[in-house]
Amino acid sequence: MEDTRKTPWLLVAIIGIGSFFSYSARSLFSPLLVMIEQDMGLTHTVSTQVFTYQSIGAMCSMFFSASLLHRFTPKKLYVASLFGGGFFLSLSSLMSSFTHITYILVFAGLFFGVYNPTYLAILSQIVNRRHWATSTAYVELGVIISFIVTPLWITVYSEYFGWRGAIAFVGFFNMLFGLWYLLYGTGGVYPTPAVSLRHTFLLLKQSQIYIFALFYTAILIAEFSIYSISSVYLVSERGLPIEHANTILSLSRLASLFMVPLGGCLADKYPPQFSLILLIIIQILSITMFASPIYSLEIIGLFLQAGASSFGFPVVFALIPYSFSKEDQSIIISLTSPLASVLGTGIIPLVLGYMGTEYSFSLGLHGVSIFFALLTLLLFKIKRYPNT
Repeated sequence: MEDTRKTPWLLVAIIGIGSFFSYSARSLFSPLLVMIEQDMGLTHTVSTQVFTYQSIGAMCSMFFSASLLHRFTPKKLYVASLFGGGFFLSLSSLMSSFTHITYILVFAGLFFGVYNPTYLAILSQIVNRRHWATSTAYVELGVIISFIVTPLWITVYSEYFGWRGAIAFVGFFNMLFGLWYLLYGTGGVYPTPAVSLRHTFLLLKQSQIYIFALFYTAILIAEFSIYSISSVYLVSERGLPIEHANTILSLSRLASLFMVPLGGCLADKYPPQFSLILLIIIQILSITMFASPIYSLEIIGLFLQAGASSFGFPVVFALIPYSFSKEDQSIIISLTSPLASVLGTGIIPLVLGYMGTEYSFSLGLHGVSIFFALLTLLLFKIKRYPNT
């Protein structure tokens, strides 16, 4: 049956603002890693554990997100994610021990982990099915803007208030926006369908869920894992000053402002295989260039890789309405997000940090490009859901 709903683009934009705050909180450790390592005497392997511990908490909450969305409604969970994540992030800035910081970040991850399933559940209730990829692209713009703005203001802010002050500042604004949405936000007021254990096992027997999980993991690796180590990589292996590295990291995301809508438009007009093959080719090329010892190629690769990652996010998420029914979408996100999150935002940054400590970041980046090459084997196995 044709979807006749009118998409409320203003509400989509407001959710995008929430994504800006949420991802500012989760990505702020990337430009802060060098400062934290110097202040606390940490290696790359140890410092990148901040991402791992956050992802552990996120993995736990994501796994139960479908049940939580049915019990509490997407709006309530959206508010809890922003407020609770911001609270524990601010609390972590008060800890003197790095071990205590990582423990607190587990709780921050528990709240931030349900953000993606929650905003996607809100979109599924308010957005016309034909506008799904475009709406996720607009929400993703908030993420991209956070990647652009965060390294710049953190470089300035931390000079006066230190890295702890920067963490507390971001946590506070997450709490503030969460409260605002509680009072004035609309959308996501209906609980999602109840989760049937029997139906869940039936979904787990479908190959499409594993294909989506792998592409979801890949786009998080491309967007978050590489971003998380870029600054410390440019400083430690290429000898750039931290201010220079953070500026380059920020500027590399500017093209993403145009690539996200492009990805959404292509995903709405063409089968996902078309855009996914473009994504894979550009990621392999750009990551290889970024790992190059030639400075000019390295910078071009960073800019190209950032744009391709932003282009790929709406493309990958277009697989949800393409391969699954509307009723199954929140369950699909709940089942695939834990694996994708713990790998893309936790394990892979830790592995790259280990490679940077023991060998080189470049070697780890080449491993990521090989992973993308292997994804081409899945393109011909993507199937369309019968009634979409």
